[in-house]
Amino acid sequence: MFEDSYEGMKGFEAHITMKDGARPVFVKPRKVPYALKEAVEAELGKLERHGVIKKLRGQSGQVQY
Repeated sequence: MFEDSYEGMKGFEAHITMKDGARPVFVKPRKVPYALKEAVEAELGKLERHGVIKKLRGQSGQVQY
């Protein structure tokens, strides 16, 4: 169904509707179950090699909105 391609979506524009006064919420990252860790690391490595994601070194700081 899906190709193993990382070209992205061209010409796509997203709109996010939020309630008035909505504020961002910090959520702690969840640990990956040990049984899935190897598969998750392999997929993240693949996405990083294709330039889809970038690994952060150290803390990312506070989210700005």
